[in-house]
Amino acid sequence: MNSVKHNEPYMNRRPYIVLGWMLFASIALLPCDVRAQGGAVARETGEVILKSLSKYLGKSGTKEIGAELAEFGGEAAVRQLAKKAMQEGGEEAVEQIAKSAGKYGPETIRALQHSDNVLPILKSLDELPEASIETAIRRLAADRTGQELSKNVARYGAKALQAEISHPGVGTSLVTALGDDGIELAGRLTSDEAITLARHAGDIAKLPQAEKAGVLALIRQDTKSMIGFMGRFIEKNPGYTLFAVGTTTVILAEPDRILGGDEVVIDENGIPRLMSKPGLAGRVLDQAGQSIVRPIMWYLAPVVVVMVGGWLSIKVWYAYQSSKLALEKKRAKLDRSDLPSS
Repeated sequence: MNSVKHNEPYMNRRPYIVLGWMLFASIALLPCDVRAQGGAVARETGEVILKSLSKYLGKSGTKEIGAELAEFGGEAAVRQLAKKAMQEGGEEAVEQIAKSAGKYGPETIRALQHSDNVLPILKSLDELPEASIETAIRRLAADRTGQELSKNVARYGAKALQAEISHPGVGTSLVTALGDDGIELAGRLTSDEAITLARHAGDIAKLPQAEKAGVLALIRQDTKSMIGFMGRFIEKNPGYTLFAVGTTTVILAEPDRILGGDEVVIDENGIPRLMSKPGLAGRVLDQAGQSIVRPIMWYLAPVVVVMVGGWLSIKVWYAYQSSKLALEKKRAKLDRSDLPSS
């Protein structure tokens, strides 16, 4: 009876003890939750990116990097970029920007500022070989091509970056005008060839689909010859468009002659015409003559001259001997006619 009375106060306080433990657990867990929220806020406000940039620039704090970030819009621009990345891809996207900024510097900020969407750029950069990432960031950050390149990357992915890396300042023009065809051709062209094609890419893109496909097929069939033809046309016909409908019709009507070296000329009436030259077989023989026969003739010419000279000498000698013999026979006949008859 006494023991029951002794435990009664404890039983009465038990609900309060349980409530106390629950309150203690909530208080103990509160700092972790606050720290987690603080980390998210730090990412959203760009603090982690600013810290990475300060380390890259060798500064002791984020307040000391203001001058280096001025051309990119200062700290406000970095924080705005972080907020945008947080909305698109969460903390992982912000961490990726911070990592890139710490490795490649402030140009990372400008490269991402040129894009309406951050995630496609980050994804494409992540797909590139490590050795190409810094160059890609510089091309994305370039004032002249950065925005256009960013649009191409959003549409075509890392392949658009690779085209621009292969042909800086030109690859983007090819992709913008020709899309996947531009990406494919950029992978097979030399820098000079890419520059020549880029000068015509916009005109090729405006052609009707059938004519456009025909021109691109010729470029794939014999890239070197077709690009050479395009370059020669610019030199010989300044101010004229090669891939207008009229000239393209002439080109596609005689593709073998175009690839073989014939030229399209614009006459005095502005009408494109294919310059008359030997057919494909004739050009092959002519090229063979230039590369094989001509060197042989260079060495054989003296021999031929000597042989011809010798043959003429023999002919002259033979004619002389024949004439001499005939004269002697004539004299002998006359001498016999002068003798008295018996």
